[in-house]
Amino acid sequence: MRTEDRGQRTEDRALADQLSRIENAFRIIRALDLTPLSFDGSALREMPVVRVKAHPRLYMYLGSYERRSYRQDGATRRETYEADDHGIGVRFVWEEEIKCGT
Repeated sequence: MRTEDRGQRTEDRALADQLSRIENAFRIIRALDLTPLSFDGSALREMPVVRVKAHPRLYMYLGSYERRSYRQDGATRRETYEADDHGIGVRFVWEEEIKCGT
């Protein structure tokens, strides 16, 4: 077997694993009645990234999370959060938009 063939098979297996994790994340999203925004699986990443719309059920499901970015645009503050779900091997990412002042 050629080296290129082995490399391609390894990459195919990695992508199949990423797809399986994304499918499991989608089942959780449906069960929690969340709104999915995007799915990103790559053989270059340790775990796929699932972007969802912020919702209190997401916080209850994940338990702990970290703020990754913060930006202020006039009277609107946007904060991006992420949390790893090690049970299914995905990273959930969401953004909160907070109106500042009136």
